[in-house]
Amino acid sequence: MNTLWFLLLLPLFWLNACRMLAARSGWRAFAARFPQHTPPSGEAVRFASARMGRVHGMPIHYANCLTVAAGPEGLSLSAPWFVFFHRPPITLPWSQVEAVEPLGNSGT
Repeated sequence: MNTLWFLLLLPLFWLNACRMLAARSGWRAFAARFPQHTPPSGEAVRFASARMGRVHGMPIHYANCLTVAAGPEGLSLSAPWFVFFHRPPITLPWSQVEAVEPLGNSGT
């Protein structure tokens, strides 16, 4: 019987966790300010990573689960279907971008 309750409540816990992380990371506020009106027309990169917001001093890390597209309208971010709850796609206009620098090992 405990397994049945777990299976019934798991989707509820998952949706609540997705809602909380979307609010705490700032994704929902960002999407309200920069909604995606049309699908991106540029080249898309799947399985990208990003960090947004902070929970207890630590940023929310979207590890290898974002799709990032760069087109003439701006930089677009979208999350996959299983974490899409409360995470609408975002298009950041190029006029709002100050700097884009690669992170990672550059051999130094």
